[in-house]
Amino acid sequence: MNYRIDRKEPNDVIMHASSTLALVCLGDPQFLKTGRWSLTQEERKALLHRMDHLTYERAEGDSEETRGDGTLSKEDFINFCADDDHRRWVLEELPSCAHGLACTALMSQAFEHFDSNHDKVLDEKEWDLFMDFVSQLRLRYLQQMALVTFRAYFGRGQGVCHSGQTQSNVTKSDSNCNVKDTVQEVRKSTTTRLKEGSHMENMFQYGVIVKDWKGWRSDLYYYSANVHPLHGIWACCHNNRLARSERFMMELSILCYCFWMAHERHRLIDEHTEYFLGVIVRDIPWWLENDRYFTWLCVTIPGMIIFYIQFFLFTTPYIGTVDESSANHSLIRRANMVTRIGDFLGNALVLGLITGAAIRLVLYSDTFDLAETKIIYQTIFGRLSAYFAAWALMVGVYFNPFVALGSTKPGTTSIVDLLGIGQWSMEKSKVELTTLILQDKEVDLRTTINSHGARKSMSNVEELLKGQDEEKETESQCSIADEDGGLSVAEKAFMERPICKKPQSPISMIIPLGDPDVSVVNGRIIMSV
Repeated sequence: MNYRIDRKEPNDVIMHASSTLALVCLGDPQFLKTGRWSLTQEERKALLHRMDHLTYERAEGDSEETRGDGTLSKEDFINFCADDDHRRWVLEELPSCAHGLACTALMSQAFEHFDSNHDKVLDEKEWDLFMDFVSQLRLRYLQQMALVTFRAYFGRGQGVCHSGQTQSNVTKSDSNCNVKDTVQEVRKSTTTRLKEGSHMENMFQYGVIVKDWKGWRSDLYYYSANVHPLHGIWACCHNNRLARSERFMMELSILCYCFWMAHERHRLIDEHTEYFLGVIVRDIPWWLENDRYFTWLCVTIPGMIIFYIQFFLFTTPYIGTVDESSANHSLIRRANMVTRIGDFLGNALVLGLITGAAIRLVLYSDTFDLAETKIIYQTIFGRLSAYFAAWALMVGVYFNPFVALGSTKPGTTSIVDLLGIGQWSMEKSKVELTTLILQDKEVDLRTTINSHGARKSMSNVEELLKGQDEEKETESQCSIADEDGGLSVAEKAFMERPICKKPQSPISMIIPLGDPDVSVVNGRIIMSV
């Protein structure tokens, strides 16, 4: 999904367009709302100048405009983003590639890593590189959430492999994660398939429903590398919340549990075995005496259950992960607390299994003969059975190429989705059908960025012009120029409003704003790519 290019860190890793489309269609509500993922070069420039020119300071009750100089300082950033209205507007109107600007920690890093000439401001070139990074960072957040929630479709294995690209042949569309061309291609192929009688819209599908076997194999490998208990130790994505070291310790603890159970069985059989008239008599349950049943019931299946318990404790999906750009402080604090509790319980479980197995082995060392290979055999066989069972579940359930059950309507879920039958096929169909609801024409967001300030001006003007007749008030709000300043009354009203100064938290809630120029149709942005 992510590939490295010949660029300076941290902009040296970007994401493939088809994977970007899969992530935003399945995990980004803002994309479904606006149909936009990225900002164009002109819109980024407009956003920079908007944040630079609309910086205000309030001192002793007097408001004073700070004129923009085409660069963005940290003070500009803070003052502009400290307003809840600005933050709300960005989250609602701008593509989510810009939502990372709401994170205070990320904002401070912008000046540490992207202020290349160390002049303590970001010029247009530095701002563009920073926005590239913010876009990729947002995608990595969506990728991380998809990994811990067992997403099956990632759009891998499609298009040209970009590995080894140099800076000279990486297009701006690549670095901006612009999925417009990809959407056009997917929409065209989807329309053709529907005309040919495809049943991809059906909630229940059967037959040979997988057409893209290359993509199927690629996503299956990626899913296995991030979910499988053994495969994930050396092949998991670097962006996964579950680190490789944690996976190794999890697997070690489960192996200790399996060895512990096999050792306990060996001890119990020895203690309850008697000889009567040359006949072996054992007073133990049948499932404990039978090797196959014991291995599956007490070693393999419990080992798989323990793995998923540890997986959820260390990753804490949903309740332990939040989008810092839109979450309030209480949700962020709760997520941090849940993450710490999950890590503590996960580590306690791992340590408990390893310690318990070691203690039992020491206490009953006289009943264990290293020459007795049956215990080791049952341990290895039980864990190998779990490995192959996990792969069988992936192919037979989540990546089932013959049967699929679930919701394919864009932006919706169904209770049958929890079964996961043919999940890959249903998610792929949902992505393809999503491209059909996006309009062809791309809306220029510069107008929307500019109109945000105008809307705030209108509300302030109504207060300033109280007591004047309706006719004069209406004329004033229609951008009549002021005599001395060359500014409209509406613009002056907006410039004189007090900034909402908020205490900054470690993870903060600031967000940027926009820039000049965008049209809004019927009060909302037209869906476009």
